[in-house]
Amino acid sequence: MSSPRPTHRSRQRRDPPSCQMCRVKKLKCDRQRPCSNCKTRRLSCNYSRELPVTPMPVAADNYDSDLQAQNQALRARVLRLEKAVFGDGSAEDVAPRQAATDSLSTLSDQGRSHQSIIGAHRRPNNVGTCNVDAVSPNVSNEQLQACLRSADELAFDAEHQRKAEDISLPTHEVVAACLDLFEVHLDAIQAVMHLPSVREMVDKVYVAQSAGLPLSPGSVALILAICASMGAWELEWDFLFSDPSFAMKASSFITREAVSALEHARRSSQISVEAIQATILLTFQFCHFEGLSPHTRLLHSSAFTMARELGLHRVDASSEPSVSAQRDIVELEVARKVWWHLACTDWLFAYNGGPHEGVYSIHPQHMAVKLPRNINHDDLAIRDMAFTRSDKEPTIISFHLQRIKIAVVCREVMDEIWSSPVMPDPEKLDYEKIAALDAKFQEIISGLPPFLQLNAATYPLTDSPETWRMAVQRATINLMVHARRCKLHLPFLIHYKSDPRYKLSRDICLKSARKVFKVRERVEAEETPQGFMAFLNLGGQLSHVFYASFVLVMDLCVNKNSNNENQVAEVYDAIKVMQEAKTSSRIASTCYDSLMEILRKHQVNLPSLEMAVGKINSKGQQRILTDFHDDKFGHVPEHQSSSTTTYTDSDLDMINGVDASGDIWQDYLFNGSSLDPQNWEAVLNDLGMHIV
Repeated sequence: MSSPRPTHRSRQRRDPPSCQMCRVKKLKCDRQRPCSNCKTRRLSCNYSRELPVTPMPVAADNYDSDLQAQNQALRARVLRLEKAVFGDGSAEDVAPRQAATDSLSTLSDQGRSHQSIIGAHRRPNNVGTCNVDAVSPNVSNEQLQACLRSADELAFDAEHQRKAEDISLPTHEVVAACLDLFEVHLDAIQAVMHLPSVREMVDKVYVAQSAGLPLSPGSVALILAICASMGAWELEWDFLFSDPSFAMKASSFITREAVSALEHARRSSQISVEAIQATILLTFQFCHFEGLSPHTRLLHSSAFTMARELGLHRVDASSEPSVSAQRDIVELEVARKVWWHLACTDWLFAYNGGPHEGVYSIHPQHMAVKLPRNINHDDLAIRDMAFTRSDKEPTIISFHLQRIKIAVVCREVMDEIWSSPVMPDPEKLDYEKIAALDAKFQEIISGLPPFLQLNAATYPLTDSPETWRMAVQRATINLMVHARRCKLHLPFLIHYKSDPRYKLSRDICLKSARKVFKVRERVEAEETPQGFMAFLNLGGQLSHVFYASFVLVMDLCVNKNSNNENQVAEVYDAIKVMQEAKTSSRIASTCYDSLMEILRKHQVNLPSLEMAVGKINSKGQQRILTDFHDDKFGHVPEHQSSSTTTYTDSDLDMINGVDASGDIWQDYLFNGSSLDPQNWEAVLNDLGMHIV
């Protein structure tokens, strides 16, 4: 009898696993035949150990509608990916309705973007970061709204602290007048724009505004920054207002509106060259009205951060830039101006002192940008890329080129001296390095073109815009170079009596300090155009005067001798200048008051000045001003009679009156030598000694 077959328990069949495509792509499979993933991709849906399943036929109408929906979904995903990788440079961001106001290059008939030249060497940015849409979906789509306001309406808004969601934009007529003033007063100092292109951009903005089209925050900010910068020339700006006193109020209000427009650009990630230019102009304004405040440094930092995002630091990385039209030449030259202005400002800020002393952010090895060419605005419209004028020929950019040279030397001084973010002990430095660095400053001074030299008698000041611009450039460049030369030698002036090696530093330091005052004396002695002294009384210009004053005071205190009547007279003149400037500039007042406070902190408690005043005035003698000439490096000639100043009783009363009211300048002058060099260095460290 055969044994029975073993019975096998019937095994329940498991659900089929995911299809092969979903398993490879690691997608969630709905295990249909075909699955939704394969159906969407129109792929064959194959399961393990099974024959391929033919896609299910669908009706033509349903298939077309599904395909259209899939295409729209894919297109939306691609656009989101482009925004995440390329920022705002996607196709949707260059819509025709924005072409009127987006950037300088959109003014061309072709509507090309700045990316054609400036972005030629850009790499995908924002890679690995969240897009603005992912963080705040409503911000990037926010449109800037502006309402037109007349000059008096702007003053009214400023008077009543009006706050509105819309940006207050001056009327076209007000902006045109401000552009004319800017061209005369500031274009030679803030050479970061091509004014003909800016005028075209302004026209486009107002056409777009009247048509209700979206406005570029950068363009609006630049217009507002230009108008705000004219507040320093209140006497020439007040014709726009029914009440001249409205001028400064309107300037402050417009400045706040410009900052708001830049904030809108930041929130919406709309970076443009115009936004950078606006930030540069506002940095200039805050520099002169606030000094090197955290707000000023923050504006500057945001400017060069935006510039790097646009690739301005490598516009000349290619040996053959892709220039196809005159507009490209303009864009490329503007990019060079903007980047070099930012780099120089960074180096000058680091050299000037304060918490950032000796620390700069833009390294020359991290940039590939050629120097701007010595050309005028008109040259950019008709000349090729190789054209440049001689350095001896005055242009709108002459000051900018000399400023670059000064900034480069300041950076080299920091690289040579600052081995750490703290100024080293002067006695531990190799003094031969100081002499070599000073030779670079002297080379700049000696190499100034004739029209920028301080003794340029062949270039008189007249009401002509050209001679006005040359006068502003000449005065500013001489103030800059001599004040910074003083800073190089000032630590050694303190140690002159203990180490005769430092006589060279003392002589050069005093010589440059006197040159600073000579600039002001020349301007005051000549028949200057209206507003020139207003420019010299800007806070940044007065900071040079304050530094020179401190040099003269310190030398009188530390290196005092028995025959110092002329030194005392020089210091009196310096005190008078600073006293008069206190009422015209908050920076001058702040510097002066901070010096007083620091001297009290260091307990400078000294006898009265009246005895010395009587010594100078008892014989009715006149103080002989010294006219120093650059005979040779390091040489300071004896006093030569060039001009005279008589001390009147009112002058001395003014000095005595200041002292009687609690000013300690007089104590400082006649017993400062009781402080040893270490205490003087403590005074310098507390003061910061910023030069703008």
